[in-house]
Amino acid sequence: MTLRQRDIALVPVPFTDLSANKRRPVAVLSTTSHNRKSEEEVVAAVASNTAAPGRTVAISSSDLAEGTLRPDRVVRADKLHTLSQRIVVRRYGRLTESAFQQVLGRLDQLLGRTR
Repeated sequence: MTLRQRDIALVPVPFTDLSANKRRPVAVLSTTSHNRKSEEEVVAAVASNTAAPGRTVAISSSDLAEGTLRPDRVVRADKLHTLSQRIVVRRYGRLTESAFQQVLGRLDQLLGRTR
């Protein structure tokens, strides 16, 4: 399944020690054109734990152009992964452009870039 930039999808995400994985939602960061050409996509973790202030962007169903999100969650700009598109379980939403720009802004802050 080829995902588009801003999509929210369910994928098995590996633990940091690679001992196992667990199905988790992610937000697709890589461009749609990249995702069409590559077997891999760049994603950010989507979590219900809001314990990482300054590194997250809060999102709710109102921040989705498509789909629904329950409960409210955060996009973790500090938890990035490159994953094979073959492991996507399902797509269940898409961030609004405004919410996506907030995620990119948070990522820029973490990288020390100014926008």
